[in-house]
Amino acid sequence: MKILFRAKDPLENTVVLDQVCLEKHILANHPIMHRFKGRMRESIQDPNMIYSSKTDRKSLLYYKAISISPRLRYLMVIARPDIVKDAFYITTSFVVYNFNKGDKLLWKKI
Repeated sequence: MKILFRAKDPLENTVVLDQVCLEKHILANHPIMHRFKGRMRESIQDPNMIYSSKTDRKSLLYYKAISISPRLRYLMVIARPDIVKDAFYITTSFVVYNFNKGDKLLWKKI
């Protein structure tokens, strides 16, 4: 597993992205992410909000506001524990056009 980055979120969680997930899942399934792949680390380190997932309460949803059209959009990064040792693992990332927050708000930028 080739780790592309390791970053800390505002809750002091370590989050990692590996090359296989980026190339074989994120970029393959969400082509718009070619434009925003460099912003995933920023979404972890400086998100607007962090939620727990509705479907998997262990997973974290990171939302970072981005401007790609007249309306505000969010880059969402989903990270899950228990895949790599001592860190959350990014499982996917994509642009959210209709903001649908997760289950429980864990952190919000002031």
